[in-house]
Amino acid sequence: MDGIVTMLLQALPVLGAAGGSELSKRAVGELWDRAKQLVQRRFGAAHPAPQWIDQLRSAADDPAERETVSAKLSQLDLDSYPEISMLARELAAALDRAGAKPGVLIQASKISGVVGTNLGHVTMNIGDKD
Repeated sequence: MDGIVTMLLQALPVLGAAGGSELSKRAVGELWDRAKQLVQRRFGAAHPAPQWIDQLRSAADDPAERETVSAKLSQLDLDSYPEISMLARELAAALDRAGAKPGVLIQASKISGVVGTNLGHVTMNIGDKD
C-alpha cells in the first residue's frame, strides 16, 4: 500500500474524532484536501481518483469500503510522484503532532500495521493478499 494511502487511512480517526484539537483536525483536513488536489492535478478532473479520495473519507466507518477504495488508490502508485510522496511525509508529521496513535487496520484477509518512527513509517503486511 502506498505511503499516502496509508497516511490517509491513519488520518480518518483524527478527522472524525469527537475530542481532540480543532487545530489538529484542521491541519490534517487541509493536508487531506491538498492530497485530493495533487491527485486531481496529476490525473485530471475526469479521472475517478479524486472521487476515490472523497469516498475513502466517507467510508471511515465501513471497513469493506475502505479496503476497496484504498486498493483502487494503491494501484495508481501515488508514491512514485514526488509531490504526493512529500505530502505523505507532511501528513505523517501532522498526525504525529496530533497525537494520532498508529493503529492496526484489519482488512479482509490481511493485517496491515503502521509503525511510526522518527524516520518515517513502515507498513507491514501479514498473510494472504487474495
